[in-house]
Amino acid sequence: MSRNTLSIITSCSRPEAIFDVYESVKGSVKKLEDRTYNIYWYIIYDGEKVKEANKRNFTDEDAWIIEGSTSEVSKGYKQRNFALDMIKDGWVCFLDDDNIMHPNFYTEISKHLDEDLNGIVIDQIFKFGNNRLVARLENMRVCNIDIAQYILRREYIGDKRFDIEYCADGHFIEDLYRANPKKFLFINQPLCYYNYLKS
Repeated sequence: MSRNTLSIITSCSRPEAIFDVYESVKGSVKKLEDRTYNIYWYIIYDGEKVKEANKRNFTDEDAWIIEGSTSEVSKGYKQRNFALDMIKDGWVCFLDDDNIMHPNFYTEISKHLDEDLNGIVIDQIFKFGNNRLVARLENMRVCNIDIAQYILRREYIGDKRFDIEYCADGHFIEDLYRANPKKFLFINQPLCYYNYLKS
């Protein structure tokens, strides 16, 4: 891989939802013929909850999808760490299996991927469009930011991993942001959803 990659990480314990996620990723990212970034989607299954027969099989045309599995139950944190260990460079974002990718996500994010940044933070909305979390300095702390809101350079993440605890996604981004806040860009535009697929 190279720095010109965007890796999407999905920890999966709900394989029945993964094709809805898949269609949203394709709609936001794969349809753009002029994109300059290579896209990889890492689906890491929770092996305790998702048995082999329940996994989704993708075709050869979907070689951009990389599947893996861990045996631990950890609310997705060990699955995300497993994927981070596989990815060496480029940009990384997180898309849970109860969510979909916003249709404008890649179009807007790609405008900034070549900038000298360590992270990008975006606004989050509920399924029907009302605001949930705003990308701003004072929200870069636990319980004020959601994992879907941030896109990070893999090189900047380094050896940092998610702790296996409540609000680990908040601790993860808070620690990384505090280490070098000047290289984060805040985009006040709704480009991610919150739990879109949950009823």
